[in-house]
Amino acid sequence: MTVDVRGSLILNSTVAVIGPARDGIGLSWLVGPDLEEEINQGHLESVLDSFALERAGYFLYFPRANANIKVVRTFIDFMRDR
Repeated sequence: MTVDVRGSLILNSTVAVIGPARDGIGLSWLVGPDLEEEINQGHLESVLDSFALERAGYFLYFPRANANIKVVRTFIDFMRDR
C-alpha cells in the first residue's frame, strides 16, 4: 500500500537528516564532518552551493521570560556581537 503524505519533514538530528536525503526524499541542509563523509563516499551530492552561507551562525532558544535575566542578556549580547 502507498500513502501520499503532504507536508514538511522537520528533523533536528544530523543522523536523522542524512537518511531521508540518501533515500531521495528531498533536499537537506547539513554542515560538518558527517556531510563531508557522505559526499566523499558518493552517497550525497552538494547542490545550490552558490546560495550557501559561509557561516551558519548560532541559534539560541530560551523562554521569553528569561530574556532579561542578566546572565542570559549578557550572553545574548555577546553572541550577537560576534
